[in-house]
Amino acid sequence: MMHFGAGRSEYDALRHRAAHVASRGLFCLAVIVMFFLSAAVLLAGCTSGADSTPSEDSSDGSVAEQATTSSESEADESGMDFSYSSRDLDVSYDAENATYIRLSDDSVEVQGLGATAVDGTVSVSAAGTYVVSGSIADGRIVVEAGDEDKVQIVLSNASVCSQDGPAISILSADKCFVTLEQDSTNALVDGSAYTLEEGADEPNAALYSKADLTLNGTGSLSIEGNWQHAVCSKDDLVITGGTYDVSAVEDAFRGKDCVKIADGSFTVEAGGDGFVSTNDEDETRGFVSIDGGTFDISAQDDGIQAYTHARLAGGEFSMDSGDDAVHSDGSVSVAGGTYDIVAADDAFHAETTLEVIDGTARVVSCYEGLEAQCVYLRGGTVHVTADDDAVNAASSSADGSFSEAVASSSDPVGEGSLSAADPFSAPAAGVSAGAPAGEADVRGATPESGMAEGGVGMGDSSCVIEISGGYYVLTSGGDTLDSNGSIAIAGGTVLAQGAPNTDDYVLDYDIEATIDGGTLIALGGREMAQNLTSGSQAFGMASVSGSAGKTVAIVDGEGSVLGSFTAVYDFDTVVASVSGMQDGEVYGIVAADSLEGANEDGYASSGTLSAVDAMELVVSTSAQSGLGGLGADGQAAGPGMAGDVRQGPGAQP
Repeated sequence: MMHFGAGRSEYDALRHRAAHVASRGLFCLAVIVMFFLSAAVLLAGCTSGADSTPSEDSSDGSVAEQATTSSESEADESGMDFSYSSRDLDVSYDAENATYIRLSDDSVEVQGLGATAVDGTVSVSAAGTYVVSGSIADGRIVVEAGDEDKVQIVLSNASVCSQDGPAISILSADKCFVTLEQDSTNALVDGSAYTLEEGADEPNAALYSKADLTLNGTGSLSIEGNWQHAVCSKDDLVITGGTYDVSAVEDAFRGKDCVKIADGSFTVEAGGDGFVSTNDEDETRGFVSIDGGTFDISAQDDGIQAYTHARLAGGEFSMDSGDDAVHSDGSVSVAGGTYDIVAADDAFHAETTLEVIDGTARVVSCYEGLEAQCVYLRGGTVHVTADDDAVNAASSSADGSFSEAVASSSDPVGEGSLSAADPFSAPAAGVSAGAPAGEADVRGATPESGMAEGGVGMGDSSCVIEISGGYYVLTSGGDTLDSNGSIAIAGGTVLAQGAPNTDDYVLDYDIEATIDGGTLIALGGREMAQNLTSGSQAFGMASVSGSAGKTVAIVDGEGSVLGSFTAVYDFDTVVASVSGMQDGEVYGIVAADSLEGANEDGYASSGTLSAVDAMELVVSTSAQSGLGGLGADGQAAGPGMAGDVRQGPGAQP
């Protein structure tokens, strides 16, 4: 049985806040040649649940259910329609009664009713199905149908290249369906300079629609948006299938009222946003909702951007963005899917509420990982490597940028404490115990710096990080878990580490940090360390130094592993709380070279380690108030400094 050392004095948690495409050529002839070669081989804040009744016809069961069965959401999704109509999902057409359009540079042949062709321009004026094949180097398809007409355009090995406008322009209809016929290869290319009426700024996309637009089918479609956007709908944009290879000078897929995606394969290169919805006048519109598909997105701005709400319920995403990977001026909900992200600014950003319910995300590189006023982590598996904060809860200012200003003042709830004054037991190899100068004695006396913790702090009570489930591995160059208000942990597993030798915290909050369940192992530096404040589950903080690559394990008196984490950086402090810890008990911290059965992060919740040289960890359900501690400059850290959100390199001024 192990014997822990007797040293149990602690010094106070410290406080700190640091200040914080070029246009393409048309190459229409090349596109047409490529088209025929391809065709020859036939390439293949904070309320509940959504009201997702079918919007048009009866909904197909499987996909429609995906849009209505996400877990209860913290975001306000009321009134938003995430469902797909039966016709959105139906890729069939009436071949016998369809009108057939054969494109060529010499002439355009129309067989059937509802369409005419003059000088390379095909005009569609009535409801019906129009099957388009062939290619044209300078032409277009224009739909001007009645307001109650539904028009289906079937692309069947069709290539449309327009020199001075959209390849397809839908000016009026109730709804237009663009269907990619099975095994077909299709292309749409617009001009790099449009001929517009004086004062007009539209049309503005290779595939442009003033009506609701649905893309479906099982064929493939390449789109070049050389003027501005590749696809733009002034109403709804719905995609339920197909393979898309899209490039755009600005946005790739743009739906003013909404963007809804049930399935499909997307390769996107955008000078602006990848997928974006912009309606800022109706709180039930302006959303992006994705239920499935595969996405390879390279965007100079945001990968996905929504004005009101971004709902991600499924799909496989590889995203490289010049700004945020996922951004909403309102809320973001991640309820499923897999994400591989590189972002110049935030990986997931919401102005109000960001929640993760399910899914798997690996943020390889970003400025900040998950950022919103309220961050709710309910489930999923998430790895974040951030240059600055890994998770950040802060209020946004009226101009849409995140502000360092404090919205309200409140008393700090509890001062964390860090075991330090006396040596524990003999440290294990590669691990040293110690304390920074100026530690307080166990009775909570003023530290040698002459300034005690306590008094009125500043914090924004509207900001919160709540963790109730999931598995989160967070590594940061700045603060790891940073809230301008509170942090509340009630479940899940959180393994967190901040970079060494910085003036940032692994836990940074301005009001309180509580734990009532789950597992937390947080590794940080000595100069900037902050403990939890209270909770129904016991927690502790210890001064333990170790090197990168060491697996830090929390063990009981028998050496049984309760939780572990492999350090990414060197560390000097450990904050830990594991389910089952008892108030007033003493546990151990072991820094091992490896732990049998641990996963790639060094995490395990079972196993046994030799605890002879374990460092002592005394746990409690409340921090020892009044214990002093020194900041990075050798002075006591000031209480309750507002957390700041520094502008990343891709942030808008």
